[in-house]
Amino acid sequence: MSERIAWSFLAFVAHGTSFNHTRKHLAASIEESAVRQFADTFDQSGLNYGKMTINFPCHFPIDLA
Repeated sequence: MSERIAWSFLAFVAHGTSFNHTRKHLAASIEESAVRQFADTFDQSGLNYGKMTINFPCHFPIDLA
């Protein structure tokens, strides 16, 4: 994992995906096609997402299993 400054934020980059955080969420920047493919899942989970980003609220439980 490497570090870089992106959009005035410290971002961590792994395998072409960047992650950054704010006080309210962790954001993942991924390919637009992946966002489209999983849009229904994000909607069902109540996640906020954009064209190439997904925002995970700090209180959002993430199942890593």
